[in-house]
Amino acid sequence: MIDVSIIVPIYNTEKYLSKCLNSLVNQNYFKDRYEIYLINDASTDKSLEIIKKYQKKYPNIVLYNSKINHGVSYSRNIGIKNSKGKYLMFCDADDTYDENAISIFMNIINEQKADFVMADYYIENDKGKFSAGTTNYYQNNQITKKEIISYMSLTSCSKIIKKDLFIKYHLFYDEDVKRCEELSVILPLAYYANNPIVIKDNLYYYYQRKTSASNSNTEKEEKDILYFNITLDRFIKKINSDKYPEEMEFRAIDHLLYGKSLVILKSKMKRKILLKHINDFKKQYPKFIKNSYLKNYRLPKRLFVYCLNYKLIILCKFFAFLHKKVTG
Repeated sequence: MIDVSIIVPIYNTEKYLSKCLNSLVNQNYFKDRYEIYLINDASTDKSLEIIKKYQKKYPNIVLYNSKINHGVSYSRNIGIKNSKGKYLMFCDADDTYDENAISIFMNIINEQKADFVMADYYIENDKGKFSAGTTNYYQNNQITKKEIISYMSLTSCSKIIKKDLFIKYHLFYDEDVKRCEELSVILPLAYYANNPIVIKDNLYYYYQRKTSASNSNTEKEEKDILYFNITLDRFIKKINSDKYPEEMEFRAIDHLLYGKSLVILKSKMKRKILLKHINDFKKQYPKFIKNSYLKNYRLPKRLFVYCLNYKLIILCKFFAFLHKKVTG
């Protein structure tokens, strides 16, 4: 019986792949009770060669080798549908897990009958390592629906999720959007879980590369960033959002006003695109600045939202400049 499948989409990550795989094959857990499900998405570098070397040595590595590049969402969906684990974890091919990650997750599942467990993670870049602090918002280890809608991080990694939830609610990654695709999958999974749990342990190491997709900032036109609106709309349709108006408004503030505006600024789009975006948001959420959840933002983030509200564009650009210096 396979308890856990770790799903790893891989595309041209030869520089980081061995470090990633070492962290997975050396998990402090029964080797015959977890599998490492690798999806090689038509890599053109030496990634496949590295995978095959590990596959010869470690029998719990499973390879799905795609001849055509489809993208990370396709790869994750392949892993969800074909892996054998009762519970699923996700890992990006340039990141790593703590060696005790599976053991800690499975202990929580067995002790608390959890079907969704979220841990914290470290962010690593050229300047060092620091905790992402994504678990700081929760009052107790049992996560409420209000907390899921308001605060839960979108990342698939540093979580373990019962596979049946994906299948029962038909929650798969959207393959037609290039970013934010996790919003309409991870949050609904937690929303429908019977017992979602949060733990404070940092179990994942997210390596923040300036060349990664999330930091590319190559968008130039308004149509290039419609994925923000598309993914939020899809998330809203998958849950009973009418019951949580303030929480949904705060998610919109975080996703659309904060996140989308930051991409507009970092991509150096035209000023009129940013102003139109702010005006459209304020029409849809005219009283957003009074949202009680805003007080939970860290001060710099809260100030950025206020600057957007009052269209203090020079200050907004300065914030985006500082953000880019830190994160890429």
